[in-house]
Amino acid sequence: MKQKIKRRLLAIGWVSAGLTAILTVLVFYSAFEKQVRADLRRDTALICALYEETGEAAFSEAVKENFRVTLISSDGTVLFESDLDAGEMENHLSRPEIREALANGEGEDNRISESISVSTYYCARRLGDGNVLRLACSAKTVFGFFLGAMIPVALMGVFVFLLAALVASILTQKLVAPIEALAKDGNVGEKKAPYPELVPFVEALRFQQEEKEESARIRQEFTANVTHELKTPLTSISGYAEMIENGMAEGETGRTFAGKIRKETRRLLTLIGDIIQLSELDSGTSKGTFVSVSLLETARAVVERLTFFADQKEVSLSASGEEGVILGDREMISELIANLVDNGIRYNRPGGRVDVNVLSKNEKVVLKVSDTGIGIPKAHFDRIFERFYRVDKSRSKESGGTGLGLAIVKHIALSHNGEISLESEEGKGTTITISFPAYSR
Repeated sequence: MKQKIKRRLLAIGWVSAGLTAILTVLVFYSAFEKQVRADLRRDTALICALYEETGEAAFSEAVKENFRVTLISSDGTVLFESDLDAGEMENHLSRPEIREALANGEGEDNRISESISVSTYYCARRLGDGNVLRLACSAKTVFGFFLGAMIPVALMGVFVFLLAALVASILTQKLVAPIEALAKDGNVGEKKAPYPELVPFVEALRFQQEEKEESARIRQEFTANVTHELKTPLTSISGYAEMIENGMAEGETGRTFAGKIRKETRRLLTLIGDIIQLSELDSGTSKGTFVSVSLLETARAVVERLTFFADQKEVSLSASGEEGVILGDREMISELIANLVDNGIRYNRPGGRVDVNVLSKNEKVVLKVSDTGIGIPKAHFDRIFERFYRVDKSRSKESGGTGLGLAIVKHIALSHNGEISLESEEGKGTTITISFPAYSR
């Protein structure tokens, strides 16, 4: 980036220097040409006045001043020529300055010679006797003028190049230094942007840094929680197995221990399954196959599957409402509803209810899962969808929950452009609402 800025500044310097040189030459040449024409008109008037008084003797004075003098009759015949033989010259009536002088009393013209480096200026005046007196002088053309100025222009170009290189290097360093310092310092923090144009860049860096820190915090907490959650059932399994191995549990006691080992193993497998699923959702490897899915149909299938578990907890289930078609992955949506219903069953009381309702509203399909369970205190609303977060840790473990169900719900909802809201009152129950974009088949 630094080299690119330097090259561009040098290019701007060169272009500016070139344009300045060209414009300077043109301005000076324009002034030079005006002066040549003015001097030629003045001298023509003087020679004409001298000719009127002294005749052809005035021509010798003009030649001394390095003017070319020509005397032309009214029919275009050359009567006198200071540089050439007048008798051998062609008729000059076609010359623009001669025609103009015969018609208006004065005429001017300039013509470039074949060398392209010299331009001849002509000024003609009609005399009292009807003849035309013409003076001519040669001067450099713009090209010749520029060639004459080539050496000083080249020297100026070298000076401008060196100056531009120095300025470009200094400006580049000053422009880039704050950006490089910002890039090297990994902690953007509350630092301000060095330039107003870099405010969005600094804000993006700050946002990325905050995201990175948050992601690191979540990974650290997740690792610590996974280690703790896995350690608990493994410790129980190891302890029960050791007692059986040592002959401390026989008969009915042995069967009780075996049942506990089976329960802890099932909990461990469920936990591992949830961790794998959450990892897949995090990494984006579990993209799923999106098709049209009926939320009501999926909810009824989930309710039917969990009815046996609900009966054991003495909780009744229901699914009602509109069909509610969305574009989604059927398995993911089924998992989402199952986690919400499962939570409603686990944290309910005997005789309680879990109701799933689907309705369409303002081009949205709304899924509501309500229970009559223990409810969630408002102080926990902000963290309830975090991994392994439990409102009542002792009761959560007793119920067999992994603490990952709502985290999985959140991920699946977000991957389907869903919006989650939570309503709960401690001791009365909880309602979790998810709004999905409607889909027309």
